[in-house]
Amino acid sequence: MHTFIFPITLAEVVLRPHSYPSKKTGLTLLAAASIAYISRILWLYFETGTWVYPVFAKLSLLGLAAFFSLSYVFIASIYLLGEKLNHWKWVSVQILQRWRLESVGICFQWPDWKSPAKHQLVKNIR
Repeated sequence: MHTFIFPITLAEVVLRPHSYPSKKTGLTLLAAASIAYISRILWLYFETGTWVYPVFAKLSLLGLAAFFSLSYVFIASIYLLGEKLNHWKWVSVQILQRWRLESVGICFQWPDWKSPAKHQLVKNIR
């Protein structure tokens, strides 16, 4: 049930471009959501005396810390993979769209490294 969303999300990355925040902001928000979720799991344990996931009962305090830390590393890796796949699939399309809009007089502030004149795709069209 927890992994069912993965193929749907992967299809969405391929079918629709996404605008990601900076890596620092994205990973910080992901860490905040992870801490909130871990806090909820721990709060439920302290309130009820039972773990939401029974495997946690078999882990020591060090084991729990390692599990939660590794789960964040895993989630952050998936986030970065999604960002990379999105960039790989959609960056050339976005650059062409902006270049076409600029060619009819709609201007954007281009960072130097994203300048359409310097991008290989636009050079090949001209």
